[in-house]
Amino acid sequence: MSGKDRAGVCTAVLAAGQLIVVDTGPGSWANMADAHLPVSRLTAILLSHFHSDHIGDLGEVVTQTWMKGRSQPLDVYGPPGVEEVVAGFKTAYALDHRCRVEQFGEQNMPILSGTMHPLSIQITAPDTSVLIIDRNGLKVTAFLVDHAPATPAYGYRFEYKGRVLVISGDTAKSDNLVKYASDADVLIHEVVAKSLVLQGTMALSKAGGHERMVDMARKVLSGHTAADEVVEEARKAHVKKLVFTHIAPSLPPFLPNFVLRWLFFDKQDGGFEGPIIFGTDGLWIEA
Repeated sequence: MSGKDRAGVCTAVLAAGQLIVVDTGPGSWANMADAHLPVSRLTAILLSHFHSDHIGDLGEVVTQTWMKGRSQPLDVYGPPGVEEVVAGFKTAYALDHRCRVEQFGEQNMPILSGTMHPLSIQITAPDTSVLIIDRNGLKVTAFLVDHAPATPAYGYRFEYKGRVLVISGDTAKSDNLVKYASDADVLIHEVVAKSLVLQGTMALSKAGGHERMVDMARKVLSGHTAADEVVEEARKAHVKKLVFTHIAPSLPPFLPNFVLRWLFFDKQDGGFEGPIIFGTDGLWIEA
């Protein structure tokens, strides 16, 4: 989610006795704490790409889960360049970590437990994928999506005990996403109301003096997916349940689903027969 009443992009996955987080947008840690997640069991963070609204709380998630008892170094997966991102956060938090160890003692906050281990995911061909986690029956696969010019950008497929969860990351309409979302029990997909954004840019253009914002808004649209397009993908992939996240433009989270559908869908729901849920902070989905 994003906006005044919504935290930045973050999805927590609980499976096989472990917690894995996909993206750590601003506000992620506060919502994880509010949800009372078993954060000491956090084993990995998966970054879809490196825009600030997807990585802004990385330092806080790492530091606060360490303080809450996470006892192992944290694996941080992402596209090539993840090493640079992790190094930057390590530098920014180095004095804080040093101070906390001095204050609470190595026995309470082992230095190694507060560290991050960057793991660069290399996908060599557009229609291939990489198995990045295979542990305790849980398999996580990374695949390419289309969020140019932020390339490469990844989506993630989780498989556990015959259940499948797919998280899109940020992407334009993508045949590759359809491929890797095949038969998913739950697809968590970003969404933008393109018609609303375009109406807003037209109003700004008429008002004058907003050329920069109009140009930027129109360019942003090319890397995201409209609700009708997401539904078409979900239908083709035979997805059972669709959840919208990273909802843009930001709207009050108390709006009921039927109002959001009216605002976001230019056409009917594209023949998709499963439930469509507009996500809010703290939403819990059991697959």
